[in-house]
Amino acid sequence: MPNIMIKHITLTLFFCFTFLYSFSQTTISGTVKDKAGEPLFGANIFLEGTYDGAGTDNEGRFEFSTGEKGKHILVIRFVGFKEKKVQISIDEKPITKDVILKPDASSLDAVVISAGSMSADDSKRNTILKPLDIVTTAGATGDLYGAIQTLPGTQKVEEDGRLFVRGGDAYETKTFVDGLWVPKPYNSRTPDMPSRGRFSAMMFRGTHFNSGGYSAEYGEALSSTLLLETYDLPERSETGLSFMTHGIGASHKHSGDNYGIIGELNYFNLAPYMNVIPQDVEFDKMPENFQGQLIYRAKTSKTGILKTYFSYQTSKAGVYYNDLDRSEKYKVGLRNNNLYLNANWKEAIGKKWMVYAGLVSAWNTDLLDVENRLEEEKKEFAFQAKLKFEGDLAEGLTLKTGLEHFRNPYRYKYGLPSGYSGDFESKRSFSVLFSETEWWVDNRLAFRAGLRSTLTHSDNKAQFSPRFSAAYKLNAEGQLSLAWGKFRQSPRPIDRIYNSELKTEYAEHYILSYLYSRNKRNLKIEAYAKRYDGLVTFENEKQPDTYSNGGDGYAAGLDVFWHDRQSIKNLEYWISYGYVDTERFYRGFPKKAKPKFASDHNLSVVTKYFVRSIDTQFGLTYSFSSGRPYNHPADDTFNGREAQANHDISLSASYLTEIKGNFTILFVSLRNALALDKVYGYRFSQVPNIHNEYSKEAIVPPARIGVFVGLFVNIAHNKKEAE
Repeated sequence: MPNIMIKHITLTLFFCFTFLYSFSQTTISGTVKDKAGEPLFGANIFLEGTYDGAGTDNEGRFEFSTGEKGKHILVIRFVGFKEKKVQISIDEKPITKDVILKPDASSLDAVVISAGSMSADDSKRNTILKPLDIVTTAGATGDLYGAIQTLPGTQKVEEDGRLFVRGGDAYETKTFVDGLWVPKPYNSRTPDMPSRGRFSAMMFRGTHFNSGGYSAEYGEALSSTLLLETYDLPERSETGLSFMTHGIGASHKHSGDNYGIIGELNYFNLAPYMNVIPQDVEFDKMPENFQGQLIYRAKTSKTGILKTYFSYQTSKAGVYYNDLDRSEKYKVGLRNNNLYLNANWKEAIGKKWMVYAGLVSAWNTDLLDVENRLEEEKKEFAFQAKLKFEGDLAEGLTLKTGLEHFRNPYRYKYGLPSGYSGDFESKRSFSVLFSETEWWVDNRLAFRAGLRSTLTHSDNKAQFSPRFSAAYKLNAEGQLSLAWGKFRQSPRPIDRIYNSELKTEYAEHYILSYLYSRNKRNLKIEAYAKRYDGLVTFENEKQPDTYSNGGDGYAAGLDVFWHDRQSIKNLEYWISYGYVDTERFYRGFPKKAKPKFASDHNLSVVTKYFVRSIDTQFGLTYSFSSGRPYNHPADDTFNGREAQANHDISLSASYLTEIKGNFTILFVSLRNALALDKVYGYRFSQVPNIHNEYSKEAIVPPARIGVFVGLFVNIAHNKKEAE
């Protein structure tokens, strides 16, 4: 909801810059270059047998801090070059190492399988975006999912806020943290009010967005996966304070020798902000949100690490809607409680294998009160257990295999003013076996093949989802990739309430991709086709006997992405364009039609310019989405009309400074800075008036312009080292 419009800016922007200014007992820094003196961007540098390390930036520079002492081996790795090891002696004095890597003929310019995927990572070679790219994108207001929506394949559905990918509904995209499922990654929302993600992007060192053709390790997603990988141990102890137009926050990180603890509290109340900035929505209860989280990290050995993440969030809001049949308003109130626990452990087995184990428990409760009409309570529990092994079978041949078990009980209660009520439960559990192998034939050709097998416990029936992808390197700069796969997903919990016999929904993906990379410039062009079957349909949402798996659909399109860090000094920009042609027969559709969330054309232009003389980064994002369909109740053609196209220009500025020696950032953001008119669709009355006309109301943003101002202060615990 817009209520939590800035919920994660605390971590997002605060960690965004404090990670860059980290310190600890000993700082190790330097550069990594090739024989010609060219910097190597994305090289991996770490202390052997530890998790301490860093990646190089655009200029080949690296810096990290460690609490280790004595003699250690510094390892420098970069794909296409020979690994280098340097012995160092660590005391409390800073260490500087400038390293030259030599080409490795056996792995030079090796091919990378990339069909359907885009990464923002601190270390991966095929990185398209970095984590900082995500959180400093103007218009995203620090929201991870808002930034992902500037990438190709995504649909702009601003009144919803969730990810809609390549003609797929939002529920077809799943989020995973450290390989484990997140059942409720978004804040709960009332109708036509945008949601935001529950996580800060700067919690994660890796963000991998797969718009299709993803690995057999992951399932329960017809369209897309978002894989988020958290950091390991915190490098230093520090305290952070946040003061914002929307609320306040405080965080503390404690770094021990072999463990780390992070705690954070945030309180957001939009009442002061909304009383200043004009709103086009009338609120009964101004959005209010409280969130707390506790993170624990511990080394279990030189090669093992345990990660736990606990989060609790509660929110409430009340919004007035117009009753177009009665010419009156009614109130919709929403309260949400969400708890999420993620624990995982990984350890090396010998030199070539790794074991991973993880558990997730999550609870979510939504209480919806529609004034004088309906009261609803939705309770959902989710559990996942996962065990995985991966390693090398032979040179150029790897295997990943594992087991998973899922449980997802759901309870739905409702009450009507007449006194009639209902109380329903659905239970679903299933187990999964997955295996996947990758084979690098040589530096130019690679294959990946996988199989995901699912056993549903209610009927003891097994389903198989094969996946395949390949890549061929054309030359030093370009490569072709293709992917094919079958993907299945359980019906939504609310659908299982009405019909417990519903089967899994099904999609089949076909992807052909071209990737060009040279001198900090990337071009990616990807064509795709997607076929749906077994989609859930019904004639009346409240009539269980009308539910079935009789739906189907298709989506086909083209995505283009251009990213440039080189052409103009201190300027970075990317352009993404997506075209999709899609129709489906599902849910309450009377026939196959284009869904209301699908726009044919989506374009984003993201620019960032850093002015070193004033330590400020300026950002500008332009976005365009063509009109989306809507249904007029008087028309014979379902979803036969189209709303207007929408444009948006958003601005941001980040100023880096100090307050009494403590690193500080002042961040200012303007969303839709030109106050351009936006219309997403229309609501209609249920019955026509005496003139046989239906009343209608445009669906518009809560406010024409969004403003955010935040001051984030990092209080260093070691002033001497900070200086």
